[in-house]
Amino acid sequence: MLFRSQDAPGFTGTTMPPDLLARIAREVPQVCALKIEALPPAPKVGRIASLDRAGVALLGGAGGIDFWHELGRGADGTVPGVAMAELFVAIQDRHDRGAHAEGRRLFARHLPLIALAGRDMDTFFALQMELLRRRGIIRSTRLRTPSGSDPGLIGELDALLADLGTDGLLGLPA
Repeated sequence: MLFRSQDAPGFTGTTMPPDLLARIAREVPQVCALKIEALPPAPKVGRIASLDRAGVALLGGAGGIDFWHELGRGADGTVPGVAMAELFVAIQDRHDRGAHAEGRRLFARHLPLIALAGRDMDTFFALQMELLRRRGIIRSTRLRTPSGSDPGLIGELDALLADLGTDGLLGLPA
């Protein structure tokens, strides 16, 4: 079984230094990826990218809020919410093809939506569920307790999607 080692000091209260993460990557054969949730992720991604990780993938986190910059500092990808996966694929594709100006614009255009999702975990899950519902992937957006609800969230989401000129599919080509 393979595992992803996740550096999430905001959730765990423990900060793992870059050299420790690289050592875990080198010495624990079951680890296939390092996911960096430390805020902001890009600087730490850059420090880890320069270390020997024995081929273990380096992934950004934090809902993709710093994804463009993580790529620029050596990340292999990110682990965003599933509802916007094609957005992150499109951004990474542009980065990997060297279409940096286009990728940067695509990231910047969607950054308010990514930031809204990153407000807190309840908002993140609620937004993911709502986008998946609008796309016909799920039927219910009900979250189990103790998650809270934010009655203003759907209006904020609608306004951002209107600004983007999309119907919830993020305006990306099929």
